[in-house]
Amino acid sequence: MTKMVPHICGSCASHLVLDKENSVFVCESCGCTFDYDYFMEDSVIKAAEESLQNGDFHAAEKAYSFMLSKEPHNAWALRGLELFELNARNTSMLFPDGFDFKGKMNYDRYISDSPEEYKEYFRGIKTLKLISSDMNRISGKMDELKPRIKHYKEHYDSTRDIVDGGWKNETAAVGSNGEPVTRKMQFINAGIWFGMVLTISLLTLPKLLETETVDIVSVLFLEACLLVPPVLIVILGSIRAKKSVSDAAIMSEGFADKCSAAELEMKKLQQKMKSLKDKKRETIAAITATEQKMTEDFGMLPDEEEEE
Repeated sequence: MTKMVPHICGSCASHLVLDKENSVFVCESCGCTFDYDYFMEDSVIKAAEESLQNGDFHAAEKAYSFMLSKEPHNAWALRGLELFELNARNTSMLFPDGFDFKGKMNYDRYISDSPEEYKEYFRGIKTLKLISSDMNRISGKMDELKPRIKHYKEHYDSTRDIVDGGWKNETAAVGSNGEPVTRKMQFINAGIWFGMVLTISLLTLPKLLETETVDIVSVLFLEACLLVPPVLIVILGSIRAKKSVSDAAIMSEGFADKCSAAELEMKKLQQKMKSLKDKKRETIAAITATEQKMTEDFGMLPDEEEEE
């Protein structure tokens, strides 16, 4: 059975009672009277609701504004006008995470103008807007953190490869061309140089000794000088390798610290997001319950429910 719409006094926002004998509504608080015909807006409110649900926002706005000009505290008209401002055909359209709430909209106006028993609905809409703003802000921070964490992990892995390879005598250093140089390669390079010197010596030493101007000591001294570079390659390579490994260890620790800090920040943001989602579910439940009461009080139930 449809309940009578609770009309509100336009002067003091108190409930009006019907004086059937005189066919007027009387304010219980200030005593103002209103003609019965003044509140015969059933056709207007239904037309407004149909326009809103069909997406005809201009017609809906005109109808709801007309109702509010007669009853400034009519909760159903306030609900409809707020949905119009939000470009939403119904309240459930406000619930998805991606809904775009209007930043400059005066939510407090609807809260202050609505009767006390329906304020929870309008407070909930404002709370949804604040939650949505916080969720968007946190989501943006999380999107910024994801590539940073990936960057830190990749650099940590690459520096750890140098450290682990250095201790295992695999990766010794990084060459001038940016490619990793293993100790094995260093010894191979030194061996190639030594082999070249030895080959040249075997080919040229007999001929040099045949000349009277060259003695064996000078030849051996020259050969020793030629052997210095490969020895230096191994020695300097080892020193460079130790420094590279040491630098890589320091960098690895730095990337590990940065990655841990970023992951901790991400965890905190995820906890905040979870808390906001829980709060949003509670707010949606409160909005839905208050809207259901409003729907019953204003006789806006679907026809099949009214017949039952």
